[in-house]
Amino acid sequence: MDIELNVKTIKVNDHLIEIEMKFRPNFDNPVLEMPSWTPGSYLIRDYARQVQNFDASSNGSSVKWMKISKNSWELKVGKGNEVVVNYAVYAYELTVRTSYLDNRKGLISPASVFMYVLDSNSDYNSKNEKYLLSFETLPDWDVYCSLRLTDSHFVATDFDELIDSPVALGTKEVLHVTRYEFEGNREKPIPCLVVLVGDKGNHDLLKFVEDLKKIQTEAVRMFGELPYDSYLWALYIVGSGGGGLEHKYSNFSIIPRWSFKDTKDYNKLLGLEAHEHFHVYNIKRIRPSQLGPFDYSKEVYTKLLWVAEGLTSFVDNLILPRSGLSDVKWYLKQIADEIKKIDNIPGRKHYSLAEASFDAWIKLYKSDENTMNSSISYYLKGGIVGMCMDIEIRMQTDNTKSLDDFFRYMYAMYKENQQGYEESRIQEYLEQSTGTNLERFFNNYINGITEIDYNKYLGYLGYELKKEHKKSIPWIGLDFKKDTKTVRFVHSDSPAIKAGVYFKDEIIAVNGFKAGGKGLEIALKNCAKGEKIEVLLFRDDKLITTIIEPADPQPDEYSIDETENYNSELCINVRKSFFNLTTEGANEA
Repeated sequence: MDIELNVKTIKVNDHLIEIEMKFRPNFDNPVLEMPSWTPGSYLIRDYARQVQNFDASSNGSSVKWMKISKNSWELKVGKGNEVVVNYAVYAYELTVRTSYLDNRKGLISPASVFMYVLDSNSDYNSKNEKYLLSFETLPDWDVYCSLRLTDSHFVATDFDELIDSPVALGTKEVLHVTRYEFEGNREKPIPCLVVLVGDKGNHDLLKFVEDLKKIQTEAVRMFGELPYDSYLWALYIVGSGGGGLEHKYSNFSIIPRWSFKDTKDYNKLLGLEAHEHFHVYNIKRIRPSQLGPFDYSKEVYTKLLWVAEGLTSFVDNLILPRSGLSDVKWYLKQIADEIKKIDNIPGRKHYSLAEASFDAWIKLYKSDENTMNSSISYYLKGGIVGMCMDIEIRMQTDNTKSLDDFFRYMYAMYKENQQGYEESRIQEYLEQSTGTNLERFFNNYINGITEIDYNKYLGYLGYELKKEHKKSIPWIGLDFKKDTKTVRFVHSDSPAIKAGVYFKDEIIAVNGFKAGGKGLEIALKNCAKGEKIEVLLFRDDKLITTIIEPADPQPDEYSIDETENYNSELCINVRKSFFNLTTEGANEA
């Protein structure tokens, strides 16, 4: 049975997206179920909490219904009858994982809006059925979606494709649109669409399009082709905030309004777009079997988010210098900054990448004051481990193989069977595609918590990591909420935690002087080695005094510099291959 979905975005000031759903079940008492999460964002979000005004009818008469779980509704209607279900979804959270509607723009994240049909007496569900999507908007609004558009409907071949196809919409005032054709290596150019939604910032769409083409060109260089016949880049312009979410034929991002002129900000934006675009291969096609087709009702566990997200983070950094969008100097600064972040996360000593992947549902997306002490980001560490793995492969193969070969191998496998791969065989796939033995690497850095030997790997490129003490301020292990002296995080095994300083404590004085402004930093800077400091703080409105014995300063500036072997033939050749410096546009300067 085809399922018709009519979406009304008229009640903009109420932030209500209204859905009319029509279908004809061939079984009695169908159940409608709403997803609880969306692919690419591993957190149960309970989208059904925003549903209201639920109603059902058949042949012009009301249908009795009852809610049977937090996200499912059972309809008391016989088979063969056309059923019309109406409901509204409150949509006022502008992220790439949720839906949003105001009087000028909207974003429809399908998992948070649409439902599928179940038969409670069999294994049937409507996820394999065709969905026909139409829209009713206010005058002067336009709608953009990657689904195939017929005369009257956007068509999704199944529910997974529907969920993977967000919708951008808004008034012509806030839509900044350009179309282009990507030549690639196809006989026919690939039509692409760039849609910026929001009040205009400092963007130059023509330049932006040329830079997006460079990202696509680098993908073609790696894989030989783009895996789609059309593509939609949708970016929501906001005052502050950010993020992105990948889809098979599009990516949706949220970007700061003034991202396009400052080099640092613009490179961050291009890195985000490179990351989400690389996902059209790695995760939307190359994926563990658990990640598609999807069970939207509960957590779907995998230990390989370090592959899906971490290795993609490795590649997105590398795409910019490889494509000429940045230079090698920029890349090295990125890597130094990321290593510094890892070194400042105590959880790296206790928690492996595989564990971090598996526990994403309860860790990464539910961070608290202890997360830094007990976990590690599979994005952050996964990206750096990806760099090291790539260099490890080059070391074992005399620079004849790399992670590029692994991705090409896995993409060819996907094209042959259109299926997800077996999670348990990921090391085997890596070794087969590169002719290496990665047993020790996996034991140390994927399944284990061994500290990464950065200089071993960077040295193969002719670089070394340097850590310096520029400020030389004794370390106590406290992080504060922005522009306050309220404790945000206490490092494990730090002087502060040993002295009994807690999350949410408000530091008010150090050695008898006010701690506001730079008071604490000044006190620490003037603290002699081995000298203790007296700290006054408020906890639950009670004044508390404690004594902290600061530790030696921690490195506060990380850089990656050339080694004496930088100009050796080996390092030159590996560097050229790693950064693809033989490609037109690539820049080592």
